[in-house]
Amino acid sequence: MAVKHIPSFLVVVLLSGLSTALSAQIQFGSTSLILGQERDSTLRRLRQLHRIESFRTGDQWVVWSKSPPFEAIGNIGFERGRLAFISRDWTRQDEDDGGAVARAVVNSLRSLGKGTPKACSISGQDIAQPNYDHKSVEIACGNHKVSISAGKREGNNFVAVFESWREPR
Repeated sequence: MAVKHIPSFLVVVLLSGLSTALSAQIQFGSTSLILGQERDSTLRRLRQLHRIESFRTGDQWVVWSKSPPFEAIGNIGFERGRLAFISRDWTRQDEDDGGAVARAVVNSLRSLGKGTPKACSISGQDIAQPNYDHKSVEIACGNHKVSISAGKREGNNFVAVFESWREPR
């Protein structure tokens, strides 16, 4: 049997694409979502363990926990019948202490470091208005992002940590 030689640059390109595809995933409980998954099977799998609701525009959905405290745990979006956007909320409404926030930041950043390109950018934003103060930072590594926000709205503190993947355009 003849052995065919594959140019090494092609192997590198194929493996790097595979690495990105395998790492472009987010867990919603025991359900693993990966960019490019087929729409109907993705929604069917999510409905088994979560409540999902569509947005009014486009093929975008909010993923909710199915049991109390019934909180939104993420968003997904489809383009051309394939999963093109995944976002997970790492913060929980029932955990308002510093330790919970620190765990959310650590877990989201650890996820960002798995299999992503090493070139990342960091940007920040400050918004100050009457009854609203908001500070945020976004760390983007290719099409994988972590956004961390903190502030005060009408006297109430809030913190949010989101992780998201988007199909390259």
